[in-house]
Amino acid sequence: MLLRYRHILGEFPHLTLHDADVQVMEKMSDLRVAYGLKTPDAIHMATALLNGAQAFVTNDAGLKRVNELDVLVLEDYVEGGDKC
Repeated sequence: MLLRYRHILGEFPHLTLHDADVQVMEKMSDLRVAYGLKTPDAIHMATALLNGAQAFVTNDAGLKRVNELDVLVLEDYVEGGDKC
């Protein structure tokens, strides 16, 4: 199953995978302290920040409290969302 996911992600257009290295873990820790994020969310956001992401797309509106990155909540852009 792992190989299947690796293949799917490896072939996904315009997707770049990054390792969660020591620098990511240090930034993750800072984000957890500053915003009370759950570890998986903090790892994703730290990786995005350290790799120059312009925005972070999510279904979790609570992540909008992170001000270092433009957080885009899908519901805000999909017909039937609260703000459409």
